[in-house]
Amino acid sequence: MQVWLADDGAIHADWLAHYALRFARRSGDRRLRVVHAAEPGALAAEVVERRQRLAKRYGVEVEVVETGRGGSVADRLVDAVPAAADQLLVVGMRARAGQRGVLSGTVAANLLARGDRQVLAIRVVRPGSLGLPGHAAVALSESAGLLDRLGPGLGALLPDLHRLTLIRVMATEARLLARLSGAAHAEQLQQALIWLDGVAANLRRTCGAAAPTIDTRAAVASDWASQVLIEAARCRANLLLLGTSPRTTGPASVPLRYDASHPLERLVRDAPCDVALCAGGGQ
Repeated sequence: MQVWLADDGAIHADWLAHYALRFARRSGDRRLRVVHAAEPGALAAEVVERRQRLAKRYGVEVEVVETGRGGSVADRLVDAVPAAADQLLVVGMRARAGQRGVLSGTVAANLLARGDRQVLAIRVVRPGSLGLPGHAAVALSESAGLLDRLGPGLGALLPDLHRLTLIRVMATEARLLARLSGAAHAEQLQQALIWLDGVAANLRRTCGAAAPTIDTRAAVASDWASQVLIEAARCRANLLLLGTSPRTTGPASVPLRYDASHPLERLVRDAPCDVALCAGGGQ
């Protein structure tokens, strides 16, 4: 796999570079392709020097890729990065001056919503981890194609994990949850855990001896986003990974316009740990 980093030269990109360099270190050519992700123009020489200095610590070469000058930042990144299954674009998520959303309306949201590139968007909350979370939690559902969309991000992260927690939160309306019997609640949890055990078994077979310790958590809740954050906090995960949906509605859809109540916006904004959103694309 070839790894690309969308770099705007900001401090958040310095933190993000640790993740990208760890991914590139395991790629076939041990090369990180850095693309300027700001206004048209080249990355400042001091930024390139910082990336190259850090890359040497990882045994990775840095290749700076220039983009065209027309269109939006997202358009220029799409033009630069091939739409292929062996290409992974790492992009940051952060609050900017004059921008209300951490995810909504950002370059990352635009790229994730397109769904035609392998994109891993990361908000670094704990820069001290240096791109090495160790323990990650993955929020799962039975949404068609979700595991395929998670594949690029999970595959890039797995080699550096010693523990992986699979989370399944089943959302239901508050009025129905209030009337749910204890037996029905237990049955729903049991079914969710059985499904998660199947996913865990597949991961163990795929990873073989390199598989991290895998555990599972399930819950029934009226607020999907809040419960995912609660479960991730309870298991003390250092990174929360979610797959985005190409659909325009639903909790895993990507908000292109600011909506403070949108599930993904809330997750990215309120998570106490690093958050990664993954979209699988390419041919």
